[in-house]
Amino acid sequence: MSDDAPFPQVNYTQIQRWRSHCTHSHEESCNDRYTELLSKQLSNLKFVDVIDGNLVTLPVTTPFVALSYVWGDVPVFKMTSSNIHLVQQPGSLLGMNPDVILPDTIRDAIHVVKELGQRYLWVDCLCVAQDADYGHMEAMLKAMARIYASAEFTIVAAAGENANHGLCGVGGSSRPRTLDDIPNDESDSYDGWPWESKWASRGWTFQEGLFSRRLLIFEGDVAWICGQCTWLEGDDQTEYMGDPDLWAPRPSEERAHLGLPMGLMSLLPRVPSFGRWGMLVENFSARSLTFATDHQKAFAGATEAMNHTFPGGIFHGLPEFFFDIALLWMHKQPEGINVGERAGFQRRGKDTPSWSWIGWHGAIQCLSAWYPFFAGVYRGSDDFRSWTALTPLKPVSRFWKVNPITKEYVPIRNKFYSFQTLRQQPDAPLPVGWHRHEHPRSDYFTYDKDPKNFNYAHPLPETDSTTTALNPQTSFSHILHCSGPIATLSLRPGFFYIESEIFAHLTDSSHAIVGSIFIHNHPDPDSLEPGVPCDLLALSEAVIQDPSRMDEHSTRHPQEWDARKDPELRFYNVMALSWTGGVAVRLGIGKVGKKAWDALGAEVRTFSLG
Repeated sequence: MSDDAPFPQVNYTQIQRWRSHCTHSHEESCNDRYTELLSKQLSNLKFVDVIDGNLVTLPVTTPFVALSYVWGDVPVFKMTSSNIHLVQQPGSLLGMNPDVILPDTIRDAIHVVKELGQRYLWVDCLCVAQDADYGHMEAMLKAMARIYASAEFTIVAAAGENANHGLCGVGGSSRPRTLDDIPNDESDSYDGWPWESKWASRGWTFQEGLFSRRLLIFEGDVAWICGQCTWLEGDDQTEYMGDPDLWAPRPSEERAHLGLPMGLMSLLPRVPSFGRWGMLVENFSARSLTFATDHQKAFAGATEAMNHTFPGGIFHGLPEFFFDIALLWMHKQPEGINVGERAGFQRRGKDTPSWSWIGWHGAIQCLSAWYPFFAGVYRGSDDFRSWTALTPLKPVSRFWKVNPITKEYVPIRNKFYSFQTLRQQPDAPLPVGWHRHEHPRSDYFTYDKDPKNFNYAHPLPETDSTTTALNPQTSFSHILHCSGPIATLSLRPGFFYIESEIFAHLTDSSHAIVGSIFIHNHPDPDSLEPGVPCDLLALSEAVIQDPSRMDEHSTRHPQEWDARKDPELRFYNVMALSWTGGVAVRLGIGKVGKKAWDALGAEVRTFSLG
């Protein structure tokens, strides 16, 4: 059969069977509509009425289907205050008005919703006024996570490069499917997720898939992914679905596909989940956006949903509760890039925080950088390393948020330190619901309200993920007020690799190597001029005391300061700084040996960090 031969039309009966089993057999991860949470942000939404073919305004409790797609470089009809009267006319969205031309993907999605017995479709370009004022648009962006979570399911248009590709083979006016449209994946590991699609690479579609409870994915063939199952077109599931013992979910198996960025609302924790936030940051930062100014907008829904899972909230992309650890993020080069081909990372602009990942272009790696200081970033096994940090941190510098109107300084609520100390206080009273357990290598803690019975490094505060309020970054400047020790070392040519990234050497006045640094915008440390001075701010102090863990992860640097002479490895986490008009700017992140740093006589300075 040739690649352009017709392929059967989408089987709506099979899709209805998938949805029916999910609705009647799965648990809250699939069936909690989150409309109560959405109603705290919005009272009404606009929808496409697929029967009458016009735009209507209804309560947020109305059942609806959402569409996630790539706009691309083709004209897309957008609802505005000047044309809303056109799309409110019956039939206008069914091709009856020549002034309203919808892209093929939206046209086909309307047909799919109707075929599946639903009435209302939510599409961003039609249901959000694209010329709305700042306040309304900000409210819509912050509600985006809960809009997609409230949808009965989300249609994912994963095939093609733009909104005119359509949903092939769905009937109506859609293009027929051919073998050319079907993903060429003959492996047994195909999971229905459109890994190689344009849709999976775009920043705007990230949170649309992330928060949806159910995804109906069109990538030539069709897949259904929900909280507990993945079903693929062409699979014979009659016997499987007819036997409840085969398909009924087990509580311990819920969300077996955690590697897929979807269904996050059912995973929002009762305690701060630093690792989950890191996963979101790494995934989103690797995606692309047509307009760089959309960076924070495209992540606003994820930030809003996760904000209240951290005491103090998320401040310019970093959880305040873990602030000293969160500052240790790094950039990540694309895989397979040689040193000579590497490009430096550039800051997004002077009005963005250089100290946070959101102030820079490029992919971020943070989990591996955070892991040595907070073991819980990886939801691990029964091995003691899963709940025992390689080294607890001690604070060195202090940070304050600045109210740009009142000029008031508000301390960063870096409260994880007070919970970290409970490990070293066996007789200290624990928060309600927490229990200490003895272990031959390292004690661990459990929490009564954790359904997974996870082993924790120490107790954590309970949080309320159902709360909605203004994000802290709305009220405070991106410029921090800081106080901490600053010293100057020299950069030295040469490099070594840690986690595939390149670090330059740091040397003292006697030219001895005393530390290492990753410079964001300098891809090739070997080309550095010797002796270039580098101002460094000591952020936090760490000590590794367990000899058996000295070689673990990326903590050991093959340098003189890290020679195996002492039973303990002591160092400071440092931030490289430059200065513009008296305001410091982050250049990179690294480590300096404790003995070498203490010998420098660092000066404690108070300054602004932009």
